[in-house]
Amino acid sequence: MTMYLLKLFRPVAVIATIFVLCLALVTSSHALTIFHNGAPVASDDFESDTVGAHPSGWNPKDGKGESANVVVADSGPSAAEGSNYLILNRANNSGSDGRAYLGFAEITSGEVSADFSLYVPSTNVVSVTNSSEGNIGLGPNMAGGLYLGLGQKNASGPSTIDYYDAATSAWVNSGLTYAYDTWQRVTMAVNEDTGDASLSIDGTSASFNIGRTDFAVSRLEIEGGFAGGAGPPHNQLFVDAVPEPTSLGLAGIALLACVAGLNAFRRR
Repeated sequence: MTMYLLKLFRPVAVIATIFVLCLALVTSSHALTIFHNGAPVASDDFESDTVGAHPSGWNPKDGKGESANVVVADSGPSAAEGSNYLILNRANNSGSDGRAYLGFAEITSGEVSADFSLYVPSTNVVSVTNSSEGNIGLGPNMAGGLYLGLGQKNASGPSTIDYYDAATSAWVNSGLTYAYDTWQRVTMAVNEDTGDASLSIDGTSASFNIGRTDFAVSRLEIEGGFAGGAGPPHNQLFVDAVPEPTSLGLAGIALLACVAGLNAFRRR
């Protein structure tokens, strides 16, 4: 009798184990992550932070204190992954209080990259050259490495992404654009030895050279942008973790495993 019961319930136990493992993977989160030569060195998903407070893992702009313009939110919009995300809001301040950075141990060679979700609200305003919806820097500071401007840095217009070419001291259109009122995956990378860089928005990529080499990278710095003559109010960006890209696939695997297991059980 005991052996019969073991044979009866063994397939069910196996099916349940597979389903639980797959479900755990489906619900796992992929944080905002910094990589060095492909290995993660820093990350944050904002889930342990208090809504309405400054994120614990991020530092305010150099020389500034924590600001109500850099806070964790959980609504308006919903998060890209999990419950919480980061707001960087320049608000009515023409300075840079809507600015913060995720710091990590200094990296002096090789490729450094960042992977995260970005949401640009359509309420932002970009009306004149050198205005922007926001800026993103991967380097020793905002402008010292791979430096991106979202908006009209070089008169190319709203929804464009420009990069700063240190060799010519000019903003250059990357050829990539972003959408409004939706989360998009951003992957940016730069090689400190060659200056070669790449940028990807939801899988559409561009490659270029930033015109500088031999710099250190120790932070990902992001700020809401300056609206130029149209502001204040100035602009804001929302930042979050990247949704787990294999969730649907894993859910399918879990379902197929259950079906296969039940079929095997019926054949016994």
